[in-house]
This record gives sequence, C-alpha cells and structure tokens, in this order.
Amino acid sequence: MKKTGSIIAGGIAALLIVVWIVLTMVLGSGYEDQFKKSLGEARNIGGGSISGLQAESFEKGFASSTAKSKVVVGAPGETGSLELVLDHKISHGPILFTSDGIKFGTSYTKTTIDTDALPPGVKKYFERGFMGEEPLKIALTTGFSSASTEMEIAPYKYKIVNQAGVEGDLEFRGLKGKLDAGSGKIEIGTLKLKADDGTEFQMRESELALNDQKFSDGIATEGEMVFTCPNILVRTAEGATFRIKDLETRQISSVEDGKLVSRQNLSAGGLTMPAGEAFEPFQALVSKGLEGEFRVDKLDLKALETFSAEAKKMQQAQAMAGDNPEVAMAALADYMKALVGLVTPGLEFVINLQMDGEHGRSKMDFETSWVAGKPLLEMSTVKKAITGIKANLEMELPAELASDEAFAPLLQSWVEQKMVVVDESGITSQISINNSSLLMNGETAPLFDMLGETADMELNWDELFNPGAEKPLLFDVNE
Repeated sequence: MKKTGSIIAGGIAALLIVVWIVLTMVLGSGYEDQFKKSLGEARNIGGGSISGLQAESFEKGFASSTAKSKVVVGAPGETGSLELVLDHKISHGPILFTSDGIKFGTSYTKTTIDTDALPPGVKKYFERGFMGEEPLKIALTTGFSSASTEMEIAPYKYKIVNQAGVEGDLEFRGLKGKLDAGSGKIEIGTLKLKADDGTEFQMRESELALNDQKFSDGIATEGEMVFTCPNILVRTAEGATFRIKDLETRQISSVEDGKLVSRQNLSAGGLTMPAGEAFEPFQALVSKGLEGEFRVDKLDLKALETFSAEAKKMQQAQAMAGDNPEVAMAALADYMKALVGLVTPGLEFVINLQMDGEHGRSKMDFETSWVAGKPLLEMSTVKKAITGIKANLEMELPAELASDEAFAPLLQSWVEQKMVVVDESGITSQISINNSSLLMNGETAPLFDMLGETADMELNWDELFNPGAEKPLLFDVNE
C-alpha cells in the first residue's frame, strides 16, 4: 500500500512538473511580443516625456529571458539629454522564480538601469549621487487577468556645479509606489534644493494616488489623480518667501462624444505670500486657505493627440536640426497647423476660486471660451482676435477688505477703473466680453476705445511663433 501511495505521489509530482514545463513553454513563446507591447504602452502613458523608448535586444530562455531597451531623457541631441540603457529580466510563468522570491502569474519583469552603459562622467555621478544603490527598480507582475507594477527610485544627493548658472545642493529622498490596472499609490520623498545664492525650494513628503487612470499619448483621458503635500516652500535669493500648507490637487478626466473634459480641484490650508507691494494686497485674501476648480471643456481629443504628437516632433527636430534650420521650420509649421486644429473647434476654460483670509471668504468665478469655427491664424489684429473670445468674470469680496491697509490702494484703482462696485454688502464685480462687446457691472464700456492703438495692432504670427525667421512660417489656413 505504501509502495502504491509512493507511486501515485511520484506520478502526481511528475505530472505537475510536466504541466509546469508545458505551461512555461507555451507562456514563454509570446514574451518578446509582450515585451514590445509593454514598451508601447509605456510610451502611450509617458507621451513626450518618454522619447525614443524602444527595444534593443531580446534573448529568450526556458524559465526566463533577458532584454534591453533604451530611452532618451530630454530631447534627443539637446545639451543635457541622456540616453539610458535599461536591463529587463523576465521570469516565465506560471511559477515565477524571481530575485524577489517565488511568485505566480504569466510573467515577472524586473527593470533596472544598465549603469555600465553610461558615459564615464555620468556613471560617476550616478554612483555618488545614489550612494551605491540601484537608481531605478521597476517590477511588473502580469497575472492571468491583470497586472501590477511596483517602482522604486533610490534616495539621491547631488552637488550642483554651474548647472544653468546655479550652484548648490540637491537632495531627493526617493520614491516608492505600486499600481494595479491604473489604480494605486506613489509615495514621494522630500525634495530639497538649496543654491549657494540663498535660493531654496523644499517639498515635504508627498503622495500621488491614482484611481482607474487611463492615458492616450501622455494625456490623462479617464480616471482620477490626487496629489497631496503638507508643505511647499520657495525662497528667493533676496529672502522673499512663498509657502503653501496642506496642498491637495485632484484631477478628474473623462471623454464625452470625443471631447476631453478635464477638471482640476485645488485646496490649500494656507498661503504665505512674500513681503512687498506686488503680493501684500493678496495676503489678506488667502492667508487662511484656498479652494479652486480649474476646468477645460470641449477640447477635441483627436486634435489634442495630434497637437501633442507634433509638439514632440518639433522638440526633437529643433534639437537635431543643427545647421539645417529648414528641418526645424517644417516641424514648426506642422506644430502650428496642429495648434489651429486644436483651437478652431472651440474650447471652454473655467476657474472657480474660494479664498479664506483675515476678513472672511472671497469668491471669484471666471469663464472664457474660444468661439467654434474661428480659425486662429485668420485673426490678423488684436481687434479680430477679441471677436473670437467670450469671457465672464464674477467676484465677491468681504466689505472689511476696504479698510485693509495693504489692499486699499489696489481696491481704489479698481474703483477708479469701474471694475468693482463697493457698498455696505461688500465688494462685487461682474465683467463680460461677447463678440467684442464689453459689459462692466451693468454698463456697456467702449472696449476698443479703452485698448486704444493696441486694438489695431497687427498679430504677426510668424514673428510671434518664429522670431527672426528668414522665410515665412504661415500657410494658407484654407488649404
């Protein structure tokens, strides 16, 4: 009986081994195509920030495979751009024997930077800056019906020596995150930059949360992204300080009938403005907090994707043009056509703000749109361009602001220009522009007279978008 049991147990074990071998061979047969597909998905998510990401090699094995890819950080050919070679170690399922232990799924891909492929000077900075740690680790586990990604960037310290005229110290305490099918959380360590001239930037530990996020060529088209940070500090060389406390931004994207709707909600527990005439009037408005909504509506998604692609091509062409400006000019013309195609169908932009300050709550609602069917480049003067704009501004401020020493001079200038109405109930404003008609607090105002000679100023699009060009950039907008 024991012998029979041993035979059965041995048979089952042998069968499991055979099943594992067969499944490993079957699953492993499609890994190269799957690898190339994953690079394509990475390009789609990263958009213009991932340039030239492409497969370099693939060596298939039985239980695992290895691959290499390369990616350019910065525009190709630009000073400061860097080409990275990435190593990919792919474990074949269904049983995944990985450097991080045994897992189950169809594949497990661990991606790192091949630091030996870096130029000697860059390699030295990597080794010192990342203090001997692996700079980047990405682990992708593909299951039978889903996939999850874990990522990690090691802490980094760097002595800046004459980078764009800046010298000082940069410290980043790393990043860790995990994403499952467009949802997950990324924890971002403190980022500090302190220049020798006294300029300082500091962002405390922050978090980025994603919920059902989908992308198209780097554009968020569906889902939600939430960024939170307890403290952001900016200090200039002159000692001016700007601080944001308890910041939260929430981006919600959706596509309706081919049009992108993108809403950005923002809130902060308090803002500290720098001293000085330019900022002091606004400190009383936002000292205790801020809430806002920024929304873009009716943006044609296909036109936006085309514009994004042409913007990336233009950046690359300008970097690679060298002594041949014709290459950059052609790319710039295509970029301009894409810009016209983006604006012409019409779009809407909305800002809603609620500000809490020393004297109470203030509200500002601003809405503007470009009228559908108005070709941008046919607007040859400021006056013609204004005919394509619709805008509406409504503002409510507490009456106590009129007695605020810092705010009073600004308020007086608004009153003199008839931009606001001040009475016992508060400070209000309602201004609208529609087809060159300006309405200010119930009274029609001569917009073009107010603009004076500016109204007839020509909009030289060639000079605006391509200053100093020997040949015209513009094309027949009706072609």
